Amino acid sequence: MTNSSPTLRTSSSIVSFPSSLRARLLDLLQSHSQLEPSLFSEINKESDEEIVKIRSICERFDYAAWKMAAACDAQLWGREKAKTGRGNIDVGETGIMAAVAKRAKDIGCSATTIKRNARLFLTFQETLTNSENRLSEKAFFLVALSCSDPHEALREFVKQKNLNSNFRPSDAEKLVNERAFSDKKSRDTFGKSREEKRLRLETHFKHAANKIQALMLSCPDKELGKKVYEPMIQDLKDLVEDMFTEDATQALLKAWDNGYRREDQMASHTGLSKSSVSQIMKRLETDGEFFKVPQRGETDMARGRHTILWHRKNHVVGNAYSQPQLIKRTA
Repeated sequence: MTNSSPTLRTSSSIVSFPSSLRARLLDLLQSHSQLEPSLFSEINKESDEEIVKIRSICERFDYAAWKMAAACDAQLWGREKAKTGRGNIDVGETGIMAAVAKRAKDIGCSATTIKRNARLFLTFQETLTNSENRLSEKAFFLVALSCSDPHEALREFVKQKNLNSNFRPSDAEKLVNERAFSDKKSRDTFGKSREEKRLRLETHFKHAANKIQALMLSCPDKELGKKVYEPMIQDLKDLVEDMFTEDATQALLKAWDNGYRREDQMASHTGLSKSSVSQIMKRLETDGEFFKVPQRGETDMARGRHTILWHRKNHVVGNAYSQPQLIKRTA
């Protein structure tokens, strides 16, 4: 149940008052607006050391702002997803995207932006709500989100940032590209089983992103070029990643139907990396479509990380290799 803003009905219209949370944010924004003139007029009186400290505080405002915006998008995405109903796996998420697009129009962004922010917040929620997190730039999280193991990638970025305070998101992207060979190899193996049309589309979008990247780098106004072209490049990268995830999800659902219930079995059957399998199955678990059970016949002490089976909601939990049997629902 969601909290609605209190309203006041008059003879001619309905006046809506902000909710408690929105009122507090508006107060904070008002305080910030009142502080700005002082900052601009008095900054020249401060010492170099003090300016550095003030700048660091200002960056924390930006960090807090994009985190809260991502949290809002995660809520919007989750509520639209809940409306699709459990048990109906929208692999391509086309139905959700259509619904989210209406919200995005009100906000002034794209449905892809809301989806990306929702994925980012839901994936890294624990880190983002940790006051000790050292990575404040959103770009670090977006780069990590594109990896087969986002959390491992983010841990590596934190490690590099601790070693070198000048470690930037562009350095993180280079690091990912250098170490992505093993996952690229598994993606190439999986790619052999994908439809040729899908692969052609993926290649086309990758080439488009590279061309736009070149245009951005050659733009006479670097800042304006970055502002215009970067969202296009990110949208194309997201589209390529979404296509891969859709195809991989379909392949894993078929593998499960064929009796492969362990992640290592699914990886071997589909050609996907174990980290990709784990990431997709965890997303399906979050959506309430799958759940984990220990392999039958093992004691608690004998159960290890590789003996967990994935089972689909409303299906009988049977033998690890048996064909699933749908539970008949009663009225």
